[in-house]
Amino acid sequence: MLENILWFLAGALVYRALSYTLGINAARKAALFAYDYAIIFLDAIDKDVNRAITLKHKALWGAGLSDEEMESVKQEDSKYLVTWRTKVLAKFIVGGPSLSFSSKNYLQSINPHDRLRKLKDNLDKLEVHK
Repeated sequence: MLENILWFLAGALVYRALSYTLGINAARKAALFAYDYAIIFLDAIDKDVNRAITLKHKALWGAGLSDEEMESVKQEDSKYLVTWRTKVLAKFIVGGPSLSFSSKNYLQSINPHDRLRKLKDNLDKLEVHK
């Protein structure tokens, strides 16, 4: 009788340990999935900011600003872009949670278009296997 109770308690403990392990693994995968989509969202915002600055430069050039004024505007905009990328993109990518031990190939590319393409390919593979 005591042996049966001990086997039951051991089985309950193993069940609880397995459910915690599987729950943590599922939560980790969900967090990585959300993190990857957040990176795609930030890359899209970065493209929009670059496009807006380019349109601003074209409009100012069309308005007839002098070369000195145009140069100062471009310098201020480049400072803004560096600040934006440092504060938002770099801190998000580098300071993100360490949820896995595998290296992320899409973060190793310097070119944002390559990084985004690799990330989308990886996400498409994940969605196909679901």
